[in-house]
Amino acid sequence: MEKLFQEFDKASIDQWLEQIHADLKGKSDQILVSEPEKDIRIKAFYHNDEAPYGTHPIGRSTTGWINRKFYNDVTNKLILNDLNEGINGLSLQYTNQVSFDELTKGVQFEHIQADVSFEDALAASAFIGPSSIILNLDLIALGLKSGEWKHEAGDYLKFFNYQDKNKTVWISGSIYGEAGASTVQELAFTLNHLNEHIQLLVDNGKSLAEINEKICIELSITDDFFMNIAKFKLIRQLVPLVFEAYDPTYEVKEFLVFGKTSQRYLTLNDSNNNLLRQTTEAMSAIIGGCNSITVQPLSTGDYDKDEIYKRMAKNIPLILQEESHLDKVSDAAEGSYYVEHLCAQVENRAWELFKSIEKQGGLMAAIEKNIVQDQIAENRTYLIEAMNNKTKTVLGVNKYPSTLENWKEITNPETRSGSQFKPLGVFRIEDFFKKEVHEQSKL
Repeated sequence: MEKLFQEFDKASIDQWLEQIHADLKGKSDQILVSEPEKDIRIKAFYHNDEAPYGTHPIGRSTTGWINRKFYNDVTNKLILNDLNEGINGLSLQYTNQVSFDELTKGVQFEHIQADVSFEDALAASAFIGPSSIILNLDLIALGLKSGEWKHEAGDYLKFFNYQDKNKTVWISGSIYGEAGASTVQELAFTLNHLNEHIQLLVDNGKSLAEINEKICIELSITDDFFMNIAKFKLIRQLVPLVFEAYDPTYEVKEFLVFGKTSQRYLTLNDSNNNLLRQTTEAMSAIIGGCNSITVQPLSTGDYDKDEIYKRMAKNIPLILQEESHLDKVSDAAEGSYYVEHLCAQVENRAWELFKSIEKQGGLMAAIEKNIVQDQIAENRTYLIEAMNNKTKTVLGVNKYPSTLENWKEITNPETRSGSQFKPLGVFRIEDFFKKEVHEQSKL
């Protein structure tokens, strides 16, 4: 079997193009060029003889992943039930120690993965729990959500020192994707986000190895299957470049990468399509190499529907594991010329944007000047226009809306303001669909 392909003659790129033109029957081969995101152009075909593009290995030592669930409203009974049904990753919001101990009674943390997020630095420093729990005190993300810095760098340093046995360098890169950032923007801003943490810790005497072992990066998962694969592959390629600036001889050890499906393309209209969206999104992050997957359910305000959506969200990663067996493959995208060319293009653009932000004083300075927020807003506008002129399909919304249910009008969310800078919120593209424009175009 190792000599199977030696039985066939190699086809040159000219032979490929000749066959492609014949199959297109006179149509331009430009119809095989797409733009998955703004300023990213990719062909549907690539040949081994084309310009070198490098390789982007998955960078993960294991083939499986953690099925993680994020809890807003939770009870101890619900947690134990979810653990019995296949969830092996808990994401909890901290209120106080007594409440946490009650919620997690009977949870065997040594057999699962768990992360706890804090909004108060003193509470984070005082938290008592197993060393296996990942602690999330991301002061930059908390500031971006509110539009003001509520903590100082010293607060994080105290937390880092007090909780020295836990992983504590949590980087909420997903906040950029949730707000409407492109893949290039999310990768770049996540690197800037990480660099703020590294710089602070190095300046205060921490070693790169100490920082490295505590890193957990969470990225959003959006709608484009191959862009997601590229994103999760590239984060492991780009982080070592940031460390290299501090010590060119340091070899970055494997760190945790979390994937969380975005709310961006979840829709209230023809909502059954969300199951397909969430499934392909989860697949793409798994193929890209994430260590943990969180599928966010749609929230409608209808209790019965929301319970169904929560169950579907919980079961999607389990089906991908138990029935699709994606956990048995080390790197499903390895050898794909398409993915490698896409990675090369996104990697270069993300690294250039990262350097641009650093030249302007780093991420926090760019946030205070609203540079980051304005760039993300520009991409949101691009996505909204693409939806409304139908160059971007949102199934069940701008194309093939269901005739079996009444149309649900969505009110545009109010733009929030912050006391120091513009905050970042959650972007849902359906909120900006102009149905009346499409109805008028049919007249």
